[in-house]
Amino acid sequence: MVVVAALLSALVSLAPAAGMAMAGDLSGAVGRAVAGTLSEDQEQALFGELGEVSVQVADRYDQWVKTGSDESRRAALATGDSILPLLERLRGYHQGRIDKAQADIIREDGNPETLYTQRWWQLDRGFALAAAGQLSWLHYRMAMLSPDKKAQRDEWLRKSEREFSEFIAASDEKMRLESLLGRAMAASALGRRDDAEGDLKLVLEQAKGTSLYWPARMALAEVRAGAGGAAALSETQKLLGEAQSAGLGSDSIKQIRMLRLDALLASMAASGGGGPHQKEAASLAAQLSALGPAYAQRVTQMAVARLRDPRPVLGATVSAEWIAAENLAAVEKFEEAAKAYEKIGRSTDEAARVHAEDVLHRLGVCYFRLGRYADAERELRSYLSKAPDGVLAPEAAYLQFRAAEGVFRASPSAETRNSFMAVAENFTTKYPDHESRYEGLFRYAELLQGEHRYAEAAQAYAQVEGPPAFRLRAAAAELQCLADTLSTTGDLSGDAATDLRSRAEAAWQRLDKLAAGASATASADLRARATVARAMVVGSGAGADSAAALGYLEDFEKRFPDQNDLVLATTSLRLAAAVSLSLLDQAQASANAMAAMPGTEANYNDLIERLSRALLRRSADVAPTDPEASRRWAAMATTLLDRLLAAGRPIPPEVRLNLAQSYVEQNRLSDAATLYGQLLVARPESRSLLRAAALVADRRGQGAESADYWSRLALLQQVATPAWYEARLATAAALATAGKREEACTSVREVEGFRPDLRDGETKKRFADLQAQVCVGIPG
Repeated sequence: MVVVAALLSALVSLAPAAGMAMAGDLSGAVGRAVAGTLSEDQEQALFGELGEVSVQVADRYDQWVKTGSDESRRAALATGDSILPLLERLRGYHQGRIDKAQADIIREDGNPETLYTQRWWQLDRGFALAAAGQLSWLHYRMAMLSPDKKAQRDEWLRKSEREFSEFIAASDEKMRLESLLGRAMAASALGRRDDAEGDLKLVLEQAKGTSLYWPARMALAEVRAGAGGAAALSETQKLLGEAQSAGLGSDSIKQIRMLRLDALLASMAASGGGGPHQKEAASLAAQLSALGPAYAQRVTQMAVARLRDPRPVLGATVSAEWIAAENLAAVEKFEEAAKAYEKIGRSTDEAARVHAEDVLHRLGVCYFRLGRYADAERELRSYLSKAPDGVLAPEAAYLQFRAAEGVFRASPSAETRNSFMAVAENFTTKYPDHESRYEGLFRYAELLQGEHRYAEAAQAYAQVEGPPAFRLRAAAAELQCLADTLSTTGDLSGDAATDLRSRAEAAWQRLDKLAAGASATASADLRARATVARAMVVGSGAGADSAAALGYLEDFEKRFPDQNDLVLATTSLRLAAAVSLSLLDQAQASANAMAAMPGTEANYNDLIERLSRALLRRSADVAPTDPEASRRWAAMATTLLDRLLAAGRPIPPEVRLNLAQSYVEQNRLSDAATLYGQLLVARPESRSLLRAAALVADRRGQGAESADYWSRLALLQQVATPAWYEARLATAAALATAGKREEACTSVREVEGFRPDLRDGETKKRFADLQAQVCVGIPG
């Protein structure tokens, strides 16, 4: 009804147009009026001054309708806001006096009609009607000026409708017809077209030849045009012909053509866009837009309001593309919407700059919904670089995080992982108030955990909020990361270990509480893994409590059956705790179980190596007091280290000597010889290694190998010392064993010639016996 209201602004007489009053100066007078201190003449003058301000509202409203100027709209609203409470206060005062008097006389069983002849009642009634007359149009105009405030708008329209209704039975024909017209306009704005059409038909029947006929005629056309369809098209076409024949002014003809366009657009919208009326609508829109910026703006607003895709009517303008894209996205036609947004993004039109940032955001959303994650991440990244603090930035950062995750899941690589991590970190750090931050934190923590950055991952998991199910999983993951931190950090201090255990226990308690609640379900797998992690926490690092670790794992298999992938973890934890507590038999059972495993788990060999070291250390610790226990501990280590060899993994250099010694004790002389050979490569001048290797070669009957080791050892000994004599004697004996009698004889004679003064009888006798054995028949 905006079009008709503009025409009526000059027809409805609210007050004499004398010098314009200022609403601010009238507040005091209204206060005196409701206090009853104004005379009749003074209050009549007050209503005249209020009427002057109402005219200001009407004029500014009319200017807004004609030009679409925001400045005119704001001015009309500001003036209306200043006068509206004053008129409502006056109406309430006078109507209140009337209502009270009527209630009092009815309560006393009197006749209310006796009030009507009283002067005070007539004055109050007249002033109440005067206020209602101004308020009827003021409420209507304020409603039409405020389309964005639906509740307030509808309230004003209902008040306007009631106020117009007070004059429907007026003796003044013009006032009665104006009130019917105003009530019809209010009913139409409230969406009650049938009521509006009924009032308008009454006006048209009785207003022929008056100034109200054409406003009413146009109002009826506007009501029907809004409904669309054949009736609207017929009505507006008929109205336009009649108006032109009647010689109405150009402004009225323009307004009727606007109504015609609205009817065409409504019909297009009803048919889903396009249709037989598209050509006429596009032509009429172009003609009206050419009348000036105000008309062009109103044409655009009408097309945008009616059509999901206004481009067929408005042409390929930035505004039309934008509205089309927005509407297409709203109905989830993202492929088509993306094309429209892309066109705006490529446009060099100055109007496109208005949407420059928003286009990046919208494209990111469309691409994300289409599963084009790489494109979505790129557009959202560009948007955030331009508007990091914008209203849409938090949601854009969240979608960018989701898009980066999609890229990583579809094509895992170091590059996509690093990108995903950076985006997740940006989202969780810069937008801590986003409702889905917990999701970003959880994924970010998972990435950190995957890179073995356990301490950082644990901190991220600890910050996860959100739904109970997420908090439950985060607590379990935090516990695991703290366990991994304790078990993999070699130089952790006692205080640091204590702090980690305290945090781990808090995570366990949080997990246990959530799992006991009704809002989150902890699977058997999650509980089992958390139990193992808890045992790892107490059983690792400085100040470890191995007994507590064994306690947490007690009856684990009964509590959590079918957890086959945790057998390695539980067995290794039990073995480590048994070694720490010197529980030999329990350790033996766990070591046997470890050795019998398939060894296909990713960390099997790492655990084997670590546990073997612990077993060898325990063997060395007890050797002085319990040789038999020492041998058993070493044998367990040997059993486990054999698995490393079978897997093709080299034995760690630092445990090779202990393992070689254990091999000797088990009479696995070939294995021992291999290890000694490896050790001598690194330490070729080690006397102890040469001697041990030589003795093993002797036991294996490898004379040549033994002779080599003994001869190398002899070169490292001080000449003529017992150790030197032993090495030379052993060298000769080994050469003899190897069947090299001449070389053996030469070696013995060299010693005799070099040290003829050998005085040690036993050693001298051994050399003599060996010489007699190997030098027989060899010329001396």
